[in-house]
Amino acid sequence: MFTFYKVKNLMTFGQYDYKGLDLDQFIAGSQVYNDTDNEFAVASTEEGFDGHADVTQITEAEYLAYREAHKPKPVTPVDAEALRQQLSAANEEVAALRGELEATQEVIDFLLLTRGGE
Repeated sequence: MFTFYKVKNLMTFGQYDYKGLDLDQFIAGSQVYNDTDNEFAVASTEEGFDGHADVTQITEAEYLAYREAHKPKPVTPVDAEALRQQLSAANEEVAALRGELEATQEVIDFLLLTRGGE
């Protein structure tokens, strides 16, 4: 039989803080992280935990609803050709800007040399 918990304020100073729950009793793969709200839910074989105000025992239905609401979004495949075209266009823009910068630098150098000779 499993017990289900929801933990608030999971991250503390950049470190995960499981609030005293026994990680060895977590059911592998049952952790559902919600980084937006800094919390997670988990199924565990640990029973009767009441060691921290940020840990709430929830029902299996609540856990399943939480899991459904926070399941990872599918990754959209990348169009490699479109990325190549964008990179090529960006490289052309950079080359054009370098040309403009070099021309501007030549004018500055000329002005400095001309004024320096007065």
